[in-house]
Amino acid sequence: MSHRLWGHHNRSVGEPSAHHGSGIPFRLSLSLGEKRGDVNMRNTTKGWLCVSGGMINLSLSYFSYTLVILFLPLLAEQLGCSLAQASLIFTTSAIASMVASMFLGPIVADHNPKGVYLFGAAGTAVMFLAIAYAPALEWVLAASILFGVANKCNGTLSYQVLATEWFRVGRGTVATMATVVSGLSNTLLSPVAGAAVMHLGLRQAALAAAMLLLVLTAVVTMLMICRGPSYYGMEPIDFNFVMGKTRKRERLQRVAASYEFAMPTSRLLRIPLVWALLLCPMLMLMAERFFYTNEAAIYASMGFDVAQASIMLSVVYIGSMIVVPLFGFLSDRFGPKRILLTYCLIGAVNMFLFPLWCQTGFVGGAILAFFYNVGTVGLYFGSVVTTPLFGLEKSPVLIGWTQVVTSAGSAISPPLAAAMYEWSGSYVLPLAVAGLCYLAAFAIAFFCLSKKSQDYLEKLDEPYKRDELCSELK
Repeated sequence: MSHRLWGHHNRSVGEPSAHHGSGIPFRLSLSLGEKRGDVNMRNTTKGWLCVSGGMINLSLSYFSYTLVILFLPLLAEQLGCSLAQASLIFTTSAIASMVASMFLGPIVADHNPKGVYLFGAAGTAVMFLAIAYAPALEWVLAASILFGVANKCNGTLSYQVLATEWFRVGRGTVATMATVVSGLSNTLLSPVAGAAVMHLGLRQAALAAAMLLLVLTAVVTMLMICRGPSYYGMEPIDFNFVMGKTRKRERLQRVAASYEFAMPTSRLLRIPLVWALLLCPMLMLMAERFFYTNEAAIYASMGFDVAQASIMLSVVYIGSMIVVPLFGFLSDRFGPKRILLTYCLIGAVNMFLFPLWCQTGFVGGAILAFFYNVGTVGLYFGSVVTTPLFGLEKSPVLIGWTQVVTSAGSAISPPLAAAMYEWSGSYVLPLAVAGLCYLAAFAIAFFCLSKKSQDYLEKLDEPYKRDELCSELK
């Protein structure tokens, strides 16, 4: 029988069946109701505590990046270099993040993630200490390598691995929920950080940032972060909010279930179809960055002053707190394929209609800012899309490679957008190309997530499945 991407889950021999009640260990499934409730509470409490800690650390990681942006002009002045030279720290940190993404997923999944988060906290502290005391730019560039790795240790990659391990029904909702926390924290803390820089100066502000971020991340990590449920003999949680009152639990568990690929990850990554699928989030992030990296200039070209443009930035944050979690929630309810295709179409239409938005003033600018966030969901492609397709065992590696390709897309698009603007003299062409990126992502997703493609992948996996079954029966 063929195993559908959004359908039947093939349980391995000896694997416990899913019980009602959001994750009860199989060995306790026949216990008394009171004991079952206690186990369920421990499971739910531990899982939510872990992912909540991941959300907080993710927000602190995003905020640290915002602080570096705020410190950049003062850093260039302190070191006697140009702003362009100081901006090289973003290039080196991006390269370091890309390399770290290739290896970090399995480390988070297979070892104690506390160590990963603490290493990230230390790397962030080193970055701000370098900003405060480094005598030359080269020292800051060296520290930015650690900073790039730290952003992955404490950022979306580690968080997605934890959310994917701890949640079955609702994993997409929980994985994307972090954007709400990070959006709120950045909105509230950025003005405070700006005032602190003006009041304290660069050195004192950077030193304070190093100490506060290190202490906060360490405390959250030690109190809240833990390993996956299987380490404690627990099952993943079913998020009741996603189930709702009218949805049957069994159907949503089938949607959340995944066909577990038996082939080695090294073999899986040699399949061209897998890399074709990974182009989808890369193209979405490229399209998103066409707008994001030129946001202020785009609104200036639309006739907005600085005050109006700052309001549009607030709309961007508000949009991220709605559009991204909605992607995870709808994917959990209906399967990620149709939701992903819908988001790609919305992104394409939003970019193609830029000339119209220019004519509609404030309303057009707000629509552009709000729906630009559909590209941001590419950051969560690994937990929401590839996990149901390839299985939980492969998800840490694929989440990591999703981060690699999105980092590459984010690095490619800014110079392309700048070159197209210089050639055409307006942002109509760059945003039209962004729309084409969304259409290309739509076409790739439509093909790679089709029934024919799923059958092809499962056929390649059949020999490995047979070997796995034989080894279990021996």
